[in-house]
Amino acid sequence: MNRFLAFAVLCIAVAVVGVAVAWMLERPAAPAQTQTQTQSPAQVNSYTVQTDTASAQAVQTAFQNQIPAANPDHTQLRQTAVSGTYAIQVWVGDNYGGEALMKYDATKAAWVVVTVGGGAWNEADLVAFGVPTSTAEALLAQVPH
Repeated sequence: MNRFLAFAVLCIAVAVVGVAVAWMLERPAAPAQTQTQTQSPAQVNSYTVQTDTASAQAVQTAFQNQIPAANPDHTQLRQTAVSGTYAIQVWVGDNYGGEALMKYDATKAAWVVVTVGGGAWNEADLVAFGVPTSTAEALLAQVPH
């Protein structure tokens, strides 16, 4: 009986890990849909981050590149909010959705995912991730909640 119980627990654990891995291996199935707002460029060391449509597209591309090839959730991108060196990328899938926090990495001259998030951001949580208060306010003003 103990071996049967251990086997059942092992099977459940494997199933849970399988579901988690499948969720992590998401891939976009459709072209990105965006809404962007234009702002002035921000200085980051010797780099200039363009916080306009081109920058929003760079954020989207960086986010899509973080989604593994076997995406069972058919993740699609929605609105992109950019303010200075931070961005919020809204995404939805068949089963999951959220708002990813992105940051411009001047050493790589590229946008990187800080966290994919699983819901809507608020100012306190953005600040907890290191986003300046004024930037958090500007990002949230661009994302409908």
